[in-house]
Amino acid sequence: KILSLNLEENQVSNFTKEFQDLGFEIVERL
Repeated sequence: KILSLNLEENQVSNFTKEFQDLGFEIVERL
């Protein structure tokens, strides 16, 4: 269970990083 929980946390942090990168690109275009 610890391993699966770790996987979920990694997926969330990866999603957050991608979302932040997208937001940064949008701000640069503005």
